[in-house]
Amino acid sequence: MAGVTTILVKDGWLVFKPEDPIAVQSVLPRAHTINLHGQEMTAIAHRLDVVQVLRNIGINAPSPVNYGWTYPGKYTPYEHQKDTTGFLTIHRRGFVLNEMGTMKTCSAIWAAEYLMEKGLVNRILVVAPRSCLHKVWADEIFGTTMHRNVAVLQGTRAKRRELFASSAEYLIINHDGLGIISDMVVKDKSVNLIIVDECAAFRNGTTEKYKHLKSCLRPDTRLWMMSGSPCPNAPTDAWAQARLVRPDNVPPYFTSFKRATMDKVSTFKWVPRSDSDQIVHDALQPAVRYAKKDCTNLPPVTYQNRECDLTAEQVKLFKAMQKHLHTEHEGGTITAANAAVKMIKLLQICCGVVYDNDGVARVSAATPRLQALYEIIEECERKVILWVPFKSVLYHLVANLQHKYYPEFAIGVSGDTTDNQRREIFSAFQDDRNPLRVLVAHPKTAAHGLTLVAANTSIWYSPFFSAELYMQANERINRPGQRHEMSVIHLGATALEWGVYNVVKTKNGRQNKILELYKNEIIDISA
Repeated sequence: MAGVTTILVKDGWLVFKPEDPIAVQSVLPRAHTINLHGQEMTAIAHRLDVVQVLRNIGINAPSPVNYGWTYPGKYTPYEHQKDTTGFLTIHRRGFVLNEMGTMKTCSAIWAAEYLMEKGLVNRILVVAPRSCLHKVWADEIFGTTMHRNVAVLQGTRAKRRELFASSAEYLIINHDGLGIISDMVVKDKSVNLIIVDECAAFRNGTTEKYKHLKSCLRPDTRLWMMSGSPCPNAPTDAWAQARLVRPDNVPPYFTSFKRATMDKVSTFKWVPRSDSDQIVHDALQPAVRYAKKDCTNLPPVTYQNRECDLTAEQVKLFKAMQKHLHTEHEGGTITAANAAVKMIKLLQICCGVVYDNDGVARVSAATPRLQALYEIIEECERKVILWVPFKSVLYHLVANLQHKYYPEFAIGVSGDTTDNQRREIFSAFQDDRNPLRVLVAHPKTAAHGLTLVAANTSIWYSPFFSAELYMQANERINRPGQRHEMSVIHLGATALEWGVYNVVKTKNGRQNKILELYKNEIIDISA
């Protein structure tokens, strides 16, 4: 290793004093010696290929992306984003383990843009949770590098393959859809960067989606794996992911890694070893990691939209309800109040509520929305508050979360919950030692006065027609004693839902906005 005692960037040149100048000269013949302030220094053009060679011999030269390159788009990058961008430009394969809400998506887009400008990347395949395809990735690409063409690969198998064959520079597909186009990725050598968002979804090396991802990787393919929580269940979650990025970091067989990170305490029970954190850290390298608390320039609350589809049954019911309400109000007077009441029926359908012939609410499986919820919860390292404005949906979600994880994982609070029960629930939720992880609450029951800083994430399963309760509910985590940056995440599938979220977020012209939303959804529909 050559080593270095001093390094600086000056006028497009790297200037440094290596411990072994001969070693540097042997790998970089264009390097030359200069005299700087009476010292003999080595100087060479500050280029990405030069930086990579220097790093290979142990000199941690910085990426040129942060020296003279102008970050495009409407955002001004924070220092931690610049650092993340620089990391990605230098490493062909690596992990971005920044916490959710640290805006790592933008860093990846900036890094990809820099490499595209340098001719090192042609097309990018983004593999992400379904809820992130449009509202996270497509929107952020447009806001950051709007000159790039984007194709979100959704629809039928034929449609997805058709979109892949387009000239789009960004190809975005959900985790489970990767198998539909994996053979095309293998053949299309122009796709030379793959970004895997929430890469913990590929923690099991025996799954079909893992095998599809692995098949897409050529020796020259860049691979950036991104997740704030790469090992949500156990340290063994790191093994399969490491095999994709740096296989030499882990044993070739899963069982060997399991024995290195876990102890068997009974026939069917394994627990993490005391040194497992360090082993996982070493396995998931190279990596960059920023916690929200480290990003002092971040705003106190980050807002995200996660998109999820409606099922075919929901689409049918939604359209039928639109027509029903259109007929009901034809020629009648519409106020903001009754418009909101009527639109609630549409919002309920989006959550999976169906009314039978007796007018009783039944909850059917809104599978894409439920799956999006599971993905978000698994991304979060701390406790979560889930806001659900419909009681029937609330208890349906509690039952699903308890079944998927464990009985003490989630509990619901609604108008039926007594005062004593609420106090016990809130106290248990605030106790870090208590296994209660998700508080599922109606906004009217927990929006005022409570300090719930055990959580730093609020998830809205559906919008709620009260700007005041919306703001108050989000403030439950934004209270004295909160030590972690916060995220407010909206789930939605329709223009109506995003419209309601916008109304309650902005609080501007609410009465007129509700009427406008009602008109768009009800009055102007085709008969």
